[in-house]
Amino acid sequence: MCYFFQLIFENVEPIQQSRTSHLMTKETTRSLHIPFTSFAEQKEVVREIESRFALVSSIEKLQNDFELLKKVALKETFSFPLLVDS
Repeated sequence: MCYFFQLIFENVEPIQQSRTSHLMTKETTRSLHIPFTSFAEQKEVVREIESRFALVSSIEKLQNDFELLKKVALKETFSFPLLVDS
């Protein structure tokens, strides 16, 4: 993403006419090179992002399960009545 914006900035910077205003005409806009990845590459990026989101969801579920088990274990540990020898 940084690469994308850097390329756009590098293409727009030479078009500036003065320090206070920018002149963007139809011709200068058409002359800009805006890089796009292929559809196959975009699909691969989406697949990778979805895979990582699935991993994050799995980790969050494991954390929630762990917290629940920890609470149950603490409750069971401290809820038994003390045995008093008579």
